[in-house]
Amino acid sequence: MGWWRGPSWMAGGLVLGAALMAGLSTCLPPASILQRLPEPMLARALMAGSASSIVTSRRYPDAIMLYARPVPINETLCRVVQYGFALQDSGGFPQAPPSVFESYAIVGAPDISTTSVLSPAAPAPAGEEFISAKAKKACSDYRDFDHLVTGSSLEIAQALLLLETARWDVIKDRAAFSVECRDEAHGGTPASCDGRAYLRDLDLKQITGVSSSSGPDQNGDAEVSYWIQVQYRIHGHPIVTDLRISTLRLHEADSRIAAITINRDAY
Repeated sequence: MGWWRGPSWMAGGLVLGAALMAGLSTCLPPASILQRLPEPMLARALMAGSASSIVTSRRYPDAIMLYARPVPINETLCRVVQYGFALQDSGGFPQAPPSVFESYAIVGAPDISTTSVLSPAAPAPAGEEFISAKAKKACSDYRDFDHLVTGSSLEIAQALLLLETARWDVIKDRAAFSVECRDEAHGGTPASCDGRAYLRDLDLKQITGVSSSSGPDQNGDAEVSYWIQVQYRIHGHPIVTDLRISTLRLHEADSRIAAITINRDAY
């Protein structure tokens, strides 16, 4: 019988498979083998007993990223845990343990008709027993990992709620807050833009990051600002928008949107 000439990843996979069966998953093979393994075997090689939670991978010359199955934290957000394995220069073996990253996927807009709209503490991530089957399935099926949001889950949830409230106030022509929009996307002198139209047309999946800050405004009133970063492409060119929602706290359990500032192509 001649030599069997199957795919090189398969030969490495057979050896790796035997090692895994023997409980040797902590002894990682070189990157040259890992980069060519089928996804289930790659997850087993790198994550051992946690491999069943991995739904996909991304492979780069200097790193491998594994994505765990998204888990719902409320009706609109899913938590996505990512495991990054950096490939060392020497020998090509991945570094262990991996770097762990946490991002969030937006699977829907908040229902402002049933939520305490501007309470500073709402909406906190709900317990699993309060999450609908629809939201659970949306998270379990989510695979669009090009569209994830960074920030704390509470800040993201609050920002989405405020943004959806502002959008509907604009759509219904009842907005009592100011909207300022500056467009620097095309270079030259910044121009004004239609901020209300921007809010009406904004695709929530283009949000990439959320943060917040708090402190007194110029009148000494308590102000909380939410910074929402949005990124999309026009003819291959990335357009980055910083959207700031400023809220004023009226009392312990109530706030109002005071102003929205939109800066397109801020970077």
